[in-house]
Amino acid sequence: MLRSFFLGVGLMLLPALVLAHGKATGIVKERMDQMVTLKDAMKTLKDELASGGAYEAVRVIEAARVVERHSGKAMTAKFPEGSTQHSKALPGVWTDADSFAALAGELEAYADAMATAALHGITAPANGGILRLFSANPSPDELSRLHPYEAFKAAAETCSACHRKFRMKGP
Repeated sequence: MLRSFFLGVGLMLLPALVLAHGKATGIVKERMDQMVTLKDAMKTLKDELASGGAYEAVRVIEAARVVERHSGKAMTAKFPEGSTQHSKALPGVWTDADSFAALAGELEAYADAMATAALHGITAPANGGILRLFSANPSPDELSRLHPYEAFKAAAETCSACHRKFRMKGP
């Protein structure tokens, strides 16, 4: 009963969400589409790597390269000054552009580390113990020598950090 209530509420809200996203045009629509592409690639990576064990390397490499292509300068280019209409971007994207660019660059580096680890077929268990061999905050280069899940976790945290700082909350 409760489940059908929430399903009904969700279905009622869906048109409002689609309409809100549908109002965006130009560069704002392009970046919204880019973020959907990133979200889909990250979901593929999570599905492939979450076990911390075996994974299909081709799928990981392809999805990681999608993340890499849509981050870094490709991401910051989608946020020109004043592109705020129908956007969830907070003003900090522009007032703290260096921090925003740094996070976009980190995402790009972690995506490359994931792809590199998968390309080399690294299958050592992602159990956290391996990280003791490296620094407390492993670099993308260090992560590229571990199971790709380790770089995925760093990439996912970078996404979360960016959303916390630069994206409005809500649907």
